[in-house]
Order: sequence, then structure tokens, then C-alpha cells
Amino acid sequence: VAEDRTWCPRLFLHSFRVSFVNTDEKEETVICPIPIDLKAALMSLGVADDTPSPLSDSIFGVTSWRRELFRPPLMQWRPGSRIERVLARVIHEAGRPLTLDELNKNDEIKQATSIEGMSGVTKAWLSKNWSVFEVVVPEGNIELCVRVRPAHAVDDGTVGGQLDRRIEAVRSELEHLQRQKQRAVAEEEYHQAASIKKRAEVVSAELEMLEGQHRLLFGDGVDETIGEERHARSVDDDDDGFWDFSEPRISAVQHEVFTEDVQDEAMFPSLPMGRSAPTSSAALPRGSSARARSLGVPATSAIPEEEIIDLSSAIVEFLRKRENCVASLTDINNDRDLRWAMQQQRRPMMSIKKTWLEEREEVFSLLRTAEGDLYVALVEAIEEMNRKRKEAEATKTSTAPKSKASAKPEERAQGPAYRMVIQKTRGDEAPPLVYHYSAAARKEDDKARGSGVAAWRERFLEVIGQSPQKLCSVDHLLTAVPQFGVAMGSKGLHEQKALLLLFLEASKDVFCVEKRGFGSSKEHMVWAKS
Repeated sequence: VAEDRTWCPRLFLHSFRVSFVNTDEKEETVICPIPIDLKAALMSLGVADDTPSPLSDSIFGVTSWRRELFRPPLMQWRPGSRIERVLARVIHEAGRPLTLDELNKNDEIKQATSIEGMSGVTKAWLSKNWSVFEVVVPEGNIELCVRVRPAHAVDDGTVGGQLDRRIEAVRSELEHLQRQKQRAVAEEEYHQAASIKKRAEVVSAELEMLEGQHRLLFGDGVDETIGEERHARSVDDDDDGFWDFSEPRISAVQHEVFTEDVQDEAMFPSLPMGRSAPTSSAALPRGSSARARSLGVPATSAIPEEEIIDLSSAIVEFLRKRENCVASLTDINNDRDLRWAMQQQRRPMMSIKKTWLEEREEVFSLLRTAEGDLYVALVEAIEEMNRKRKEAEATKTSTAPKSKASAKPEERAQGPAYRMVIQKTRGDEAPPLVYHYSAAARKEDDKARGSGVAAWRERFLEVIGQSPQKLCSVDHLLTAVPQFGVAMGSKGLHEQKALLLLFLEASKDVFCVEKRGFGSSKEHMVWAKS
């Protein structure tokens, strides 16, 4: 407990210690936050205060602001950091990066790893502790060497050394936040990802500010090869707080772009837009600022107004090149030029949705086929087609012959010039074709034709009634009534089936036809209406 209080004097106020036996049958103690039920019990007894502080995150949270306010030195005691402290001390005493073989041969490191149940320092262990150690390949050496990151190195009292260590510490924290954000997005924890993104923007702004101070001090870019000697200038030489890392002001434009970035549906589709978190930076700690653009997400960066392409105009030009100004929604989303135009919008789009088209119903018309396929057409093209059809109907009406009621007396007395037209075909055996123009002859033909249709309907209804399920397929009807194909003059099975379907669909008041299955298993079932 005494060691815990030296590490964090107030640790006992918001955590507890848990002891358990690990897989090596050794007792191990960890420090954990207070459970929710225990915290609720303390609050019910009146011994705990749940009033949120200006820094609302807890010390155990992934977006904790206290990481910035309290970063204990590596050499100071911390829970579970025995190997880290010994390894850092050995590398500091050597004054240079050491290889894995040199580290594992050291007696102190052997003793520390044996206590922790490890065979030695490995690459896997270094990858877990990447925030403290880094692996480099020095010039003239082909083996991998380990050194301590400048953020945890021993202070040399110079401005250059302090600035390098602070830049490295902020850069490591930024890398850690980016990994956490990627993990949260992969797990669909969008609220947590938005909170981590906000913290990453603050850390990125701080990194830019420190790099600017470094360029102002040394006149060059930030040296990423940490560990090189810098010009020695003492902190005591600063003039009236010249190195004051105060919070930079955020412009109104940056604040607006930041708000749009947080509320972007493409990045966080499950984030409720109506209850978005406030973007004010009043609760941020001193020495940090809000960044007004995304990290590594170029699709959400602000695009100047003159570079934004009008997507509606692009789709209109695309449709005008198609026949009748109609194209399927799939063709629109797969067009390369239109996809590039979607990416150039202020909020990049992956595809054109039905809701987007419905919002622009004065320009586009959404059509749906019987199979459920969606097509997009121009409203102006549809109106033009309707206008032409009305003009054609009006012209046809004006040129049509007048009825007997409106005809003149001399026109009413005139009868047809002929009653029957007989057309002979080539060959003596072929019967001639007869066309009746007499009204009486046409009535007789219609009557005969009607009686024939009724006879076929009765035959088909009889076959359907004999079926136990009171329905049968078109193939079964053709097999049961083979005279239908012969009477229709068709020889092929496919042609007979097509004619029978036309006959059944024309008799919708008697039969019901339904298509079932797809491909080779597709068939048409027929049953009689009650």
C-alpha cells in the first residue's frame, strides 16, 4: 500500500486490489477500478459523490485526460513494471542500443525475467511494450537493437532534449489512440471510437504545436531518428516564458469542420445525429487544443466549394446518353465517372441510395419492375414522352372517319365497297385466305370463336378438378389435353406451352397462373378461381 501511494496518492479512492493465483500457481495482485454495483452501494450510503468533474474521463478509461496530466517516470515504481525498469536502467548505463543477446546475458535482466516467469526478453514482449522501447538497426550493424524511447529517457536538462522527449511522448500517445480507434471501429463501438477520435485530434494538435516549436528552435524539421545530439541550450535561458506551450485558439471555420467530421454518417453510421456530443473545447486541459481535420481519413476532409462537383448534374448527363433517358440503379453506381463524382462531395458517398433520389423527385423518377429491379429516369424525359403521345392521339382522332350519326345523308347511304376479300396463295393445294368485311359475317365468326374458347376452358377446368390439390402445371395440362396444340397449329412443345400460357392469362376471370422456381426448375402452376 505504501508503494501504491507513492505511485498515486489517491489511487485507493477509485480502485481496489485483487489477488489471484495465475497459471504458474503463483499469487498475483492487480489494481482494478471499482465495480458499478459497489459504487452504487457506496452512493446509497452517502459516502461517495458521483458529481462529474470538469475532466469527466476516469484514470482507467481509454480516453483518459489524466494520461496527459500525470505521466510517471519510467524509473519510478509502477505496478507490473519490474522488467521495464531494469531493462531501461541497463540500456541507460550502456549509453547505446543493445541487442537481444546482450540484454538476455545481463545478470540483472536474467533475475528480473526469472521472477516474472519469463525465459528472457523476446520480440513479442517488446511488441507489447512498444510505448517504452523501440527496435532499431544502427549503422554498420545487421542485428536488431533495443533502446528506450526519448519520452522515458533520463533528462539531460537541455531544451532540445526535453522537446525531443515530449514530441516522442505525444507521438507515441497518438499512435496508441489510433490503434484503439481502429479496434473500436472494427468492434462497431462507434460511441467509443468517436470519443477516441476527439482525443486523437487534441493530441495531434499538440504534436503540431511541439513540432513548430522545434522548427523555430533548430530551424529544421523534427528528427525522427531519436537519440542524436542537439544544440545544448538550458531551460534557464528562456526569455519570459518563450517556451510557453499555451493552448492555441480555434477558429470558427475549424470548429464547424470539426463538428461536421464528428457527425459524419459514413464514418459513424450508428452514431445518433440528434444527440451528438458537444464540440466545445472548454473542458480540455491546458496545453492541448482541438484539431479541425481528420487523421488519416482524407475522405472526410473539407473540400473547397469550387471543387465540389454537382452530383445531380452528373447523373442527368449520364441518363441523357442512355436510350429514353433511363438506366438501372446498379449501372449508375458502377459507372467510374459517377463514383469519382460521389467521392468529391463534401460528404463522400459510396453509392446512390433510394432516399437520395426521392429527395430530388423533381429531377429524377424512380421506377420499379415486376422483378423488383430499380431504374432511374429523368422527369423531363417522361413528360416529353407523355406530351408526344397526347399529340399523336389528338392527331389520330382528328384524322379518324366520322361516325354515322355525324356523317352527311349522302354518306350514310353508302355501303361497303366489298364484303369479302379472297387471297390466293402460291400452289394449287394451298387453300385461299378469306377476309370478311361484312358486319354479319364478323358476328358469326365471333360467335363461333366464343363457343370454341368456352369449350377449351371447360376441358382445362375438368383436368384441374381431377387433381387432388385442385391445381396443376402447364405441362400437365398440355399432356392431358393434347388436342389444344394441334388445334393451334403449333408443333414444338415450347411453342405449345407459350400459346397455352397466353390463353390462360387472357382468361384471368377463370384461371390463376403463378410462376414458381428459377432457372431450370421454373414452372407455371394453374388453378381455377372459385
